[in-house]
Amino acid sequence: MDRTLRLRDYPYVVVRFACRDCPRIGRYRLAVLAERFGADATMVDVLETIAGGCLRNKEKHPGRRCQAYLPDLVDPRPPDLPAAVSKRLRVISGGKA
Repeated sequence: MDRTLRLRDYPYVVVRFACRDCPRIGRYRLAVLAERFGADATMVDVLETIAGGCLRNKEKHPGRRCQAYLPDLVDPRPPDLPAAVSKRLRVISGGKA
C-alpha cells in the first residue's frame, strides 16, 4: 500500500478492512472516516487506528501482530462487482423505458 495515500484520495465510497490472519473484517463509509480523522489523514494511520483494538496487538508474543490491510487496494476490482462479472460486462437488450 502506498504510505502517502490519504483519505481524500481513496477511490471508493466504502473503505473495507480485513485481516490476513483471522476472520476479522469491517467497513466504514469514507465520509465518516474523513469526519473522524480528517481528509488529510493517511490510510496507514487510519488502518493502524482501526486495527488498534485487535487482540493480536495486545499479545506479548513478538511474532504475532495484526495483519490488517485494505483489500480493495490489493485487488483493484471495484468492491461492488461480483467476482464472476469482473472480467467482462455486457449489455442486455430489452425492457421498457
